[in-house]
Amino acid sequence: PAGGRAAGPQAAGRAGGAGGNVTIEQHEAAMKQIAQANGALQKLLKASDLMGATAQAQTLVTQFTTVEQFWSQRNKPDAVKLAQTARQGATDAAAAAKAGDQMKV
Repeated sequence: PAGGRAAGPQAAGRAGGAGGNVTIEQHEAAMKQIAQANGALQKLLKASDLMGATAQAQTLVTQFTTVEQFWSQRNKPDAVKLAQTARQGATDAAAAAKAGDQMKV
């Protein structure tokens, strides 16, 4: 859902992506946003709403970037790799949805 309430986790993602240290609170907010965006993405795909799906997939990319940085600054390579893989999957899904290729999303 678009609105001012979603700005918190997204702001955390932007702060994390800007090179600052990601706090535990920012990580928790990102994980909640990931859960919400993933649920919304699944519903939008079932409804064949690729424009909405693109936006949710892009949210996932932003939040997984935050999660990746969180684990990177804590020197946890396994968690970093998982976040990178998830981010790449979300990037691919966003590109496929934007291109109108529902089969690849």
